[in-house]
Amino acid sequence: MKRLATPDAASGILFTALGALGVVLSLQEQIGTAARMGSGFLPLTLSCGLLALGLVIIASGLRSTDNEAVEIGGMRPVAMLLLAVAVFALSVRNLGLGPAVFLATLIACYAEARPSLLRVLAFALLLALFCTLVFIRGLGLTVPALVLPWIS
Repeated sequence: MKRLATPDAASGILFTALGALGVVLSLQEQIGTAARMGSGFLPLTLSCGLLALGLVIIASGLRSTDNEAVEIGGMRPVAMLLLAVAVFALSVRNLGLGPAVFLATLIACYAEARPSLLRVLAFALLLALFCTLVFIRGLGLTVPALVLPWIS
């Protein structure tokens, strides 16, 4: 059991769990065939790849002779990035693409130990503007750029 606490095995477990979740969720969509792909075909394929990659990384971690254990402090970047993705997913429809990218970037920047507040705010603002221009104006994505709930 101690060998599963190595960084390789821990990341492999995370990849395997996310791949398995992706497989389960993508099976709720139409898969189709390789010639006529449904909406679940690509997510299923990518999730299977992530699951397989996770299993390979777990096997590599179990074979490793490295006794380095995962430290709780080392989990901060992973936790912040997962939280940023969750915040983006939960806020993009309610707040719009710009604010969702801004919030997710703010959270993701705190994966670093001591980020500069001014740099984080500037980066989040520029990334939100860039994503809004590229995805909404350039590619015509049908997500609102900004949702103002008090204005109907």
